[in-house]
Amino acid sequence: MSVSRIAAAQEYWSKTWGEVDRAIVRSAEILGASKNEIEELLVSRNPISLELLRGRVLDVGCGPRSDLLRKEGVELIECDALQSVLSVAREKSSEWRQRICSAAEWKPVGLVASDVLYLPFRDSSIRTVVAFKLLSVLEAHDFEPALRELSRVAERYIAFTVHCLGSAQEEGSSVGKKEGYVYTIYGSESNRQDRTAATMADMERLLADFSLMKLRLDFVSGRIYVEAEKG
Repeated sequence: MSVSRIAAAQEYWSKTWGEVDRAIVRSAEILGASKNEIEELLVSRNPISLELLRGRVLDVGCGPRSDLLRKEGVELIECDALQSVLSVAREKSSEWRQRICSAAEWKPVGLVASDVLYLPFRDSSIRTVVAFKLLSVLEAHDFEPALRELSRVAERYIAFTVHCLGSAQEEGSSVGKKEGYVYTIYGSESNRQDRTAATMADMERLLADFSLMKLRLDFVSGRIYVEAEKG
């Protein structure tokens, strides 16, 4: 994995996971709920269609905790480039298994350390491949190669999100030159992290160019949400 992608991942999770954890704790205090209950609520609100949650599912760029619902009959494989992030994911996966599932309900979780551009899986070996957090923080020139690698590994379905161009812009940020299907949003003083963004039309064109059949193309919480099936 390149130094730039490692640095981007470290910067993203050092900032984002702390913010998410603090928000979960605060929400639990306001609602009078436990932190575990808030985490389960967040996962239950993931927009992925249940049809995609069958058999082997690979979550690329999962971070410290996959946002996918643990469901009977699913073998969830969590993949991230950072070993430090996966160590947290391992602990949280164990907690989730003990709390909300019996041992017979779903197969053991797999944890894999890998660069998204060089996934250690055979062609068409995973029924569903998702990337809900990763693509928005890749450098723009890595976006298309990453999608091609996800498509290579997927047997049937692909789902991912990317920042929506208009929603990703904020005061003080600037839009870089378009590379392929996406733009780089350069960070502002308040948010220095660069982001990758696209338009709905860009994603329509991407699906056609990749010979992917569109199942869903929605706007969800400031991001473009895509579900597609391989032809």
